[in-house]
Amino acid sequence: MILKIVKLLEKNPEKRLGYNQGYDEIISHPFFNRVIVDKIIKKQINSPISINISNSDLTLNFDNIYTNMKPQIIENIEPKDMNKINEYEKIFEEFNGDYLISE
Repeated sequence: MILKIVKLLEKNPEKRLGYNQGYDEIISHPFFNRVIVDKIIKKQINSPISINISNSDLTLNFDNIYTNMKPQIIENIEPKDMNKINEYEKIFEEFNGDYLISE
């Protein structure tokens, strides 16, 4: 199971889990089936992890190695890669994070 999770974090997008078959490739692993992916996407179950966020710009939950990185502008994205980006954006378009903020 850990091997599949690590493949989600692969820096090279062409080697990353989900690059070839997208969403279906990722959730085909038994770990994700146990998580009841469909109910999570439909927001029918709560996360087992609760993060207390008082501000939507708060970055305390992220390691400094990532928050100190300078953003990179990617130019000349190939159409096949742009299709993958659009596919992933469509999956998460309703997740804006507003429900994570506790006052």
